[in-house]
Amino acid sequence: MKPVTFSATAHLTRRWQPDSIIIGCALGLCCFGLVAVASASMPISDRDFNQPLMLFWRQLIFAGTGILCACAAFQIPTGVWRHWRMVILVSAFFLGIIVLIPSIGISVNGSRRWIDLMFLRLQASELIRLLLIVYLSAYVDKYHELLPSNRMAFFKPVFILILAATLFLMQPDLGAAVLLITTGILMLFVAGAPLSLCLSFGAAGIAAIAVLIVKTPYRFERLMVFLDPWQDPFDSGYQLIQSMVAIGSGGLSGLGLGQSMQKLFYLPEAHTDFIFSIIAEEMGLFGATFLILCFLLLLSRGLTIARMASERSWAFGAALAYGISISLGLQAFINIAMTMGLLPTKGLTLPFISYGGSSLIMTWLMIGLLLRVHKECVDEY
Repeated sequence: MKPVTFSATAHLTRRWQPDSIIIGCALGLCCFGLVAVASASMPISDRDFNQPLMLFWRQLIFAGTGILCACAAFQIPTGVWRHWRMVILVSAFFLGIIVLIPSIGISVNGSRRWIDLMFLRLQASELIRLLLIVYLSAYVDKYHELLPSNRMAFFKPVFILILAATLFLMQPDLGAAVLLITTGILMLFVAGAPLSLCLSFGAAGIAAIAVLIVKTPYRFERLMVFLDPWQDPFDSGYQLIQSMVAIGSGGLSGLGLGQSMQKLFYLPEAHTDFIFSIIAEEMGLFGATFLILCFLLLLSRGLTIARMASERSWAFGAALAYGISISLGLQAFINIAMTMGLLPTKGLTLPFISYGGSSLIMTWLMIGLLLRVHKECVDEY
């Protein structure tokens, strides 16, 4: 039998190559977001700072910081995250508690969700969600053999998710709580948790959300506005109506970059939660569709990396890639559906696009971790 030999060139072909789809989509969406923020934020930036591009320059700094954080996260072996999983879990709950302390957490529009770091207002839920995705990935890596048959292996992380969601509800931030719970349950399901348990918990979660909405006047009002925004077009339904007007005004090709009318103080949060409406108004159906396709391509590639890790029986890498992909995909879907009136209004940003340092930096951190999973998938397995 001839001995098996490996040439130097064959070895080189198996070495990791930077994932051009992930990097291209991330950079493309980030640049798209910078242009959108520059356009959507001009009126409010000019009014508040007497400089039309002030918020754009801030977003550019956040983008640069996010890319540096992604590069740093990429350099850290995934074994480090697995080893420090309990520290990560404690840190997540520590953040969730201190943001509720009046002397530390900043209250905006009745919600206490931010911590002032002087150079950045950190939205605690963004970092907590990422930390818990990492923790759940480490948990799945340790107990993936028990998940299909052991109920306690399923309910332990579910209990942690419920505690974290409760802290989010105390801010209050129902949107972040729903996003966290949904991401966590889907991570457990793809890791092997029984479908019956996942569906049962999902049904219980929907029932709990329904109770929270009915028992909380402002949430119930949002639901009624979602069902019929024209019942109060100048108050509770105003934002959603203006969002739909912006989207409808764009037509196929849009009014032109910088030509939005709704951003002239007609549509609240035009540069943050409702920036997709301004994009649809200025760039039309073509621009909005291009943006959605970029998100779908990023999601598809992330799921492909997760499947690569799963095929190599690498539970941590698969869970982390699935968690990041699901979280980014769900957040983008909820934000876009909200601006179109397909879901009730929630305070969730559009990843890479909406103005805000916390969201942009955390999104880039996720990209750095996803690229690390891909690298170790190729190099080590």
